[in-house]
Amino acid sequence: METPSLPNNPVPVLPEHAIQISLILKGPSGQEQTVNCRRIVTFLGSKPGCKIQLKHPYISGVHLALVNMGQKVIAVDLVTQNGIILNGLKMQHEAIRGNDLFFIEPWEAEVVLKAPPREAMRSEPSLDPTPDGLALIHIATGRVLRPKREVCMIGRRSGCDISISDGCMSRVHALLFLFENHPVICDVLSENGLLVNDKPAVYRRLDHDDVVTIGESKFRVHLLGMPNVGSGSGSGTSKRITGSTSTTIKLKPAAKDLIDIAETEQSQRWRIADSFEKAKQKA
Repeated sequence: METPSLPNNPVPVLPEHAIQISLILKGPSGQEQTVNCRRIVTFLGSKPGCKIQLKHPYISGVHLALVNMGQKVIAVDLVTQNGIILNGLKMQHEAIRGNDLFFIEPWEAEVVLKAPPREAMRSEPSLDPTPDGLALIHIATGRVLRPKREVCMIGRRSGCDISISDGCMSRVHALLFLFENHPVICDVLSENGLLVNDKPAVYRRLDHDDVVTIGESKFRVHLLGMPNVGSGSGSGTSKRITGSTSTTIKLKPAAKDLIDIAETEQSQRWRIADSFEKAKQKA
């Protein structure tokens, strides 16, 4: 078990007023180690770059994400083959509490949550406006996607909340969530990374009309309920903002032999009218 230090990790350290989380890890031999999760997102897996690196055939490259949203922590199974057991039940996306017990074969991890100090909690809240919600517009297809889970997974696997058949995209490529009521995106140690407004990003706060590139797919960000966001912007705000928990986008071109029903019906009407006219002339 390794917990490498990542001084250049651009995922921000948690502010003092956020809830603090630690994991008490117990390995197969019974040895225990406490790991403090000081950043907004903590990854556990076998891949170098994970805060908690567990090398075992049952552990996926990036197996678990602990997403600290400031007031609560969400645990997310990153579409793994062997899964995660939380308090005796298989989990996918759960808010965690103190003394919760993870079983990630063959390790156990007990959750320790610590409330921030009172003086930190009394700090003045941000006066920046916060959106009522977020939608992503898939630029190639025009589809409007509104994530409904608190942590939205984007990747090529079908278990992701937004699944895209893009060969340049990782199994789970990025996480989209709110931190202190504002949307952010975080790269999941992907091979090809992600771009926000054509600039590489590992963790980035998102603003209205930002363009996010993941693999070969581009999304335009639309923040709902924000002031000074007009309906004439380039983000397609005239579209109805809807979406489901799980959305699959296939990037394969449409088959050329598909029939355009409207066009076919129109041509048939002209043929029928022409037949009637010829019948009248013969009569």
